[in-house]
Amino acid sequence: MDVLSLQPTIILTTKQEQQTTQAQVGDLIEVRLPASSHWDTLTASVGPALAAYQPQGAFDSSLNACVWDFGVVQRGDVPLQFTGGALCATDAPCPMYAILAEFTIHIR
Repeated sequence: MDVLSLQPTIILTTKQEQQTTQAQVGDLIEVRLPASSHWDTLTASVGPALAAYQPQGAFDSSLNACVWDFGVVQRGDVPLQFTGGALCATDAPCPMYAILAEFTIHIR
């Protein structure tokens, strides 16, 4: 499946953090986090409920965001966690901080 040709059913941004998002099997969930940080996925596994489409965490210049896409394939509750850090040049000092972005998805 070419995920780039699909339109997300649900878009999660930092505005939806700490909230439970309702989804259903067949939805396409897109997480968009600001490109002002370097983001990593903390969630070790989205389990059988979500299928992660590649590439994960890709930079989308038109949105100025890092993007993750997930297909909803099974009912359940799924936590998604991401951690962000400073964007720094390799030869420059870099501040040490972490930003946590957490989302909960309830699939019915």
